[in-house]
Amino acid sequence: MSNIYRWLCLTFSYKGKLTDMLDLIRKKQKTVLLKFVFWAIIAAFVGTIFLVWGRGSDQGGGDRTVAAMVNGTKIDMETFQQVYVNLYRTYQTIYGERFTPALEEKLQIRRRAIEQLISEALLVQEGERLGVTVSQDQLVEAIAANSVFQTDGKFDKEKYLRLLASQRMTPELFEAMQMERLKTLETRKRLMAGVQVAEEDIEKAFREQEEKVNLSFIRLAPALLENQIQIDEEKLNAFFSEKKENFRVPEKVSLEYILFDSATFLPEVSVAPEDLQKFYQRNLDRFDIPETVRLAHIFFQLPADADEAAREKILDKAKEVLSKARTGEDFKALAKQFSDDKKSAESGGELGQFIRGSLNPTLEQAAFALKSGEISDVVQSPAGYHILKALDHTQARIKPLEEVKSEVEKGAREEKAMEMALDKAMDAYNINRKTGNLQAAADTNKMKINTSGLFARGEAIPGLGNHPEISGQAFTLDVGKLARPIVLDKKIILAAVKERQASHLPDLAAVRPQVEKAYRHEKASDLAVTTARAIIKEVSEGKKLDEVASLHNTNVQETGFFSRSSKPFIPKLGNSDEWFDKIFDLNETQPLLKDPVSSGDNTLVVLLKEIQKADMSRLDEEARESLRETLKARKEQEAIAKKLTELKETAEISYGSIFDDRQ
Repeated sequence: MSNIYRWLCLTFSYKGKLTDMLDLIRKKQKTVLLKFVFWAIIAAFVGTIFLVWGRGSDQGGGDRTVAAMVNGTKIDMETFQQVYVNLYRTYQTIYGERFTPALEEKLQIRRRAIEQLISEALLVQEGERLGVTVSQDQLVEAIAANSVFQTDGKFDKEKYLRLLASQRMTPELFEAMQMERLKTLETRKRLMAGVQVAEEDIEKAFREQEEKVNLSFIRLAPALLENQIQIDEEKLNAFFSEKKENFRVPEKVSLEYILFDSATFLPEVSVAPEDLQKFYQRNLDRFDIPETVRLAHIFFQLPADADEAAREKILDKAKEVLSKARTGEDFKALAKQFSDDKKSAESGGELGQFIRGSLNPTLEQAAFALKSGEISDVVQSPAGYHILKALDHTQARIKPLEEVKSEVEKGAREEKAMEMALDKAMDAYNINRKTGNLQAAADTNKMKINTSGLFARGEAIPGLGNHPEISGQAFTLDVGKLARPIVLDKKIILAAVKERQASHLPDLAAVRPQVEKAYRHEKASDLAVTTARAIIKEVSEGKKLDEVASLHNTNVQETGFFSRSSKPFIPKLGNSDEWFDKIFDLNETQPLLKDPVSSGDNTLVVLLKEIQKADMSRLDEEARESLRETLKARKEQEAIAKKLTELKETAEISYGSIFDDRQ
């Protein structure tokens, strides 16, 4: 048991030294590779990223195991792949089916991942330069204060061990990682120290937040003008020669692979009682039933402009209804008669089931203090007053093994089958990795070799789908070399690169349809700009915008009112970073943007229709303090970003070969 863990269990009654492991880590940090693999538990607990770095003489260059070097600190490819996969899956979740290889390239996910790691490395180094230290007491308090390790607001020894064990992590390793995280946080605090917000900053921010404009605009879409563009062979060839790099064929690889399906090993699996016990203990979180309460309420809404007298009147009414409920009148009937929450009133005030942490704190405290069937006092929330009734209150517990035995047995069998499949795959890898002979591995295991078609970075792998962890390895391997086995759902894949096609510039004939499409689009875009300039000239000379629009077979639209706080988004036009600020320079004397602007692929003519000035009388003390906090947080982040920019300008940073800018 670690010292930190002992201190937590003794509720800070013992102050001693951190474990020898932490001292060893600090000593070796400068000379050997130090891996801090932040598993999913870390992401959930503290929101940090994977960090794997150490000191060494390796250089980025052509070493495919190195993602980047930062002042001599190595960020290895394994770390990069972990961060890249996390970002990839995040964006995949956000965009769903719209997340295409083209969008991935536009979002520059690979570049974001490596820059994120470089920033963290620079912050760690800056912390060392500033002499940032974190005491053992601070480490203890940070872990004890983490709500995921608490039960009823207090550190829970069993929960701490159980959650770490579920991620195959020791308390010592977790504490070491937390120490590094706290040092980085302390470094950030020092860099943000001294940030102040002046009163004029608050007033300016309020004015910008409240002032609103409504725009009139004409949209000219190049797509609607492309049919006017004729293909001229000489011009097309010139266009292709000039833009040839845009049609570069990216590096592509194909794989050959065998799949070790864990399902095929299930008939060979047998589990003993001790196996069930081990699986159960390792996966207690699966069988954890959280504390829940099923609620009904009678709600009395407080109008936003209610004065003290109105509030007292509504509170008195709530107390009167509470008295009726406690003297035996039917709660459902009272909810239907008196509740201002008409939707829940229809079902007798029933709201559904809630777990801790999902309610307004005041309501939650009252709700979870009730036993099944009990009725609360009148409870106030920001929206009004509530009378709560606990229809059912279930205490937190862990299902005993006997209750979940069939589920545990199924899980234990599947786990053993996966272990057997992985063992077989690792044996095949270790035996054949020097020769790269996948056929020998397939023959030994009586399997067939599958072959994928060619694919580029970020594209789905033919026959396998989108798996960045596989394609990530594929583009770091030489032809004929085996990749380490990768878990793919309930299968293990052992793969080798079958073919690699270098990135190259094609002939016009090979990409003619794409070139013609790009040519038409560019010429149509030029035509849209020319038309927009003609419209602006006519409006500047006194013609009405709608009159000119009809002459050009288009129409005038309006955005509706919006403020600077929506930057860069403009209603109906989308994000407009490049010209958003120009909108708020328009006035009654000069209402027209003098030049065409763009929104996506479209060209726009923009005119100020109406402006609403900010009502400074609404800048009360509450609004002032809210803005002060917002501006302070923004300035603090700007201070961090500024420092990182300075550090990057003077840092020695080299990238691995995987970050060839052409890819």
